[in-house]
Amino acid sequence: FFNLLVRKLPRGQVSADHLLIPDRQALREQCVEFYDDFMIPNDIYHIGGAGLLVDGDQMGAIAIQRRRELGPWSDDELVKLGMLSEHFQRAFRIHREFTRLRTHEYAAYAMFDQLIIGLVLINASHQVTYSNPTAQSILGTHPALKIHNQRIFATKLEDRKRVNALIQDTIIGKNNDEESMLGGVLGLRHPDCSFPLLLLSMPVTELRNALRSTIDSASIALFISDPERTQPISPDALMETFDLTHAEAAVTIALANGLNPKEIAQSKNVSTDTVRSQLKSIFRKTGTGSQVELVRLLLTGPFGTFCIQVF
Repeated sequence: FFNLLVRKLPRGQVSADHLLIPDRQALREQCVEFYDDFMIPNDIYHIGGAGLLVDGDQMGAIAIQRRRELGPWSDDELVKLGMLSEHFQRAFRIHREFTRLRTHEYAAYAMFDQLIIGLVLINASHQVTYSNPTAQSILGTHPALKIHNQRIFATKLEDRKRVNALIQDTIIGKNNDEESMLGGVLGLRHPDCSFPLLLLSMPVTELRNALRSTIDSASIALFISDPERTQPISPDALMETFDLTHAEAAVTIALANGLNPKEIAQSKNVSTDTVRSQLKSIFRKTGTGSQVELVRLLLTGPFGTFCIQVF
């Protein structure tokens, strides 16, 4: 009967069983399982309802059932049901829009989880609302920056003030360079590290505009890059994309992480000539002509994964 309401009536128009199919036997033939297994055992004889939504494979309808002794639906009752159906239609549309937005949001977070650069979302109260796996790994090991009680902070007092100022300036839209995008860049040095930890802050509105999605209550996005961090490149992706062997993928990843052929040979306990021979094969398969081109291809391609695999 729900299918009849959806197929035969314009959206929102109400009707009843005796109006849609006056012949009771014809109604039973069209809805035989529903009629025999549900209506008869439950003493349901009269049904009034309306089709509310048809969207691809999704259909929505409302139907109100009652016993035979109560008689068929009157015109006045159908008018009242029509008034209700308008509210149900509105509820369906609202639910569908919320579902669409939530689906986009889940897709955005799934994409963020795969980034090989750290990403932290921060709300207007300076509270962290999301951090991707790369950010969690960096902040869990790097001595210059941490997350505690849902707040991000620098371990050195002077850096703490700079980080707070960067976040606050991004939230209020302050920028010293009128020609650049809102936000800012900051480097945090630590005596235990050779290179500074790099922070890039930007308003979340920039991400919303790019993704056409809502990002909860976050106000800014803080991207975190550690130059000393090993690049987590997926060997499986390299082997599948370029038809590399297991050993060639290992050499490729080692190059991306700053090792030269001699160091790679020592770490793999093979000769330098073996590594150079593997490099020639890698260059041919990837269409590159030098180690520099190969590393650029890796760091700009979709080969990152937050799960580092060791050969």
